[in-house]
Amino acid sequence: MIGAYDRNTGSFAAAADADLKLTSNAPGFNNNRCIIPTTTLNLSTDDLGGSLFSGGNGTVVDNSFVVNAIPLGACGGIVANYTFLINNALGLPSLTPGNNTLILVIRMDPPLAP
Repeated sequence: MIGAYDRNTGSFAAAADADLKLTSNAPGFNNNRCIIPTTTLNLSTDDLGGSLFSGGNGTVVDNSFVVNAIPLGACGGIVANYTFLINNALGLPSLTPGNNTLILVIRMDPPLAP
């Protein structure tokens, strides 16, 4: 994660990359390859729903990230196609910016000005 916090205004912006590995005890599930590909998050107090930090409290939001589907066959499955089932259940791929929202309410301890 890389970002910046402005102690004068309480503004915050950061970028982070994240991926998610799924595991299961289901028969034939591939615990090594079932990974939602890297998603880039651009968090900001300036996005709709965000709020500037005050007294160590603030809200950062990303309203425009996209999530790619797990690659076909990555999760395994002989009887059931686990990759298809997971992608379908999670609505992946979700490639339209604005269809996903991440909101993080943050409390700094100790708080930084303002």
